[in-house]
Amino acid sequence: VDLAAYNTINNAHDVDAIRRALGYATWNLLGISYGTRLGLEVMRQHPDGVRSVVLDSVYPPEVDSTKDNPASFVSAYQAVVAACAQEPACAAAGDLAARYAAVVAALDAKPIQVEVRDFLTARTDQVWVDGSAIIDVVTQALYSPEQFTDLPELVGELEAGRTDALE
Repeated sequence: VDLAAYNTINNAHDVDAIRRALGYATWNLLGISYGTRLGLEVMRQHPDGVRSVVLDSVYPPEVDSTKDNPASFVSAYQAVVAACAQEPACAAAGDLAARYAAVVAALDAKPIQVEVRDFLTARTDQVWVDGSAIIDVVTQALYSPEQFTDLPELVGELEAGRTDALE
């Protein structure tokens, strides 16, 4: 398998091939995050097949995610920590950054098993959660205003040995 063939330009060609296979002369595209980058490329490669486009949370081609995403994560994380420090109830639990670091270290030292449910199939599985997994969960949560506010609750529950918020 040539992994280099899996790229945004070829993905745009695939999108257009799907449009044609479905028999649509044109269609409307909605792109969020990477989907905005793909939508831009579809417009560039196959403009005649596009009727309209909505781009939400634009991820333009000139952004190098490998280089830029860590800084974006750090900035978002620091904003959540600062907001917690300004909120009396959150601040009363202690320094969120220190607590989060301690939870990550504890889970690296002794991973836990957690039951998770697949939202699409409702199937449950047992998964091992270590510090890296928690970092991944928090990184993904920082993309969503509905989720990043859950960081103090997640840290508090893990400190208490509970996993409800994580599950």
